[in-house]
Amino acid sequence: MRRRRVTKKSRDGKSGVIIRTSAGPNKAAEDDRTDSPLIPTQPFRHLRGAFLGQEMIHNGSMSRLFTSSFEENGVIKYGLFEDGGGSDTPYSLDWKPLTFDTEEEAEARLAALAAERAREDAAEPFTPEQAKLYAESHRWKFAVTYAATAPHEYCVKKWLAEEDRLLYERFVAAIRAHAVTGYFYEYPFRYLILGDRYYWFMPLPDNVAVDLINRASTDHLEYRDGAYYYKR
Repeated sequence: MRRRRVTKKSRDGKSGVIIRTSAGPNKAAEDDRTDSPLIPTQPFRHLRGAFLGQEMIHNGSMSRLFTSSFEENGVIKYGLFEDGGGSDTPYSLDWKPLTFDTEEEAEARLAALAAERAREDAAEPFTPEQAKLYAESHRWKFAVTYAATAPHEYCVKKWLAEEDRLLYERFVAAIRAHAVTGYFYEYPFRYLILGDRYYWFMPLPDNVAVDLINRASTDHLEYRDGAYYYKR
């Protein structure tokens, strides 16, 4: 167990979303994140390693979450931190830092995250045709914040019914299996191109599953020098 002194930080936001679940017709759901960022302001630290070279993009972020104790206002707490993430603040999901009162709680959350990622890694990838059908059967939320600068939509895993989340993991696996190299300005990504849309997710620690997939129109891509590049 590592010991560190950190300052707890959090960010909050509320947005209403409409999402189709496998359990029935479109339903409204509340999501506690702000608009999906192409280059997120938090957790931007996840991207630092991903921009170091193609090995990062092809093989993952090559960082992992670990548990550590820390002191906050004179009280010992426990949190999940990113090894190699370049930050001394606890890792955040849905803009909420993963901090706990006991070591057991922290270890249990870490184990649950790792189990979800292991299930995702074991998922059978959709074929490109299957992936396209899956994407077209779901509703995607438009990222209003980026309407003028980088228009795109996104779909969050936790919006979905439990059985649909297993299919979501197959879609993630399809992105990993069938994606091509692309660049958002100078930043490399892996894009899955399906018809007139391309799909991607942000780099994450190796023991955290993808919880958000972005998509945008291929009108914003151009192919040159053996790769796809974003164009405004």
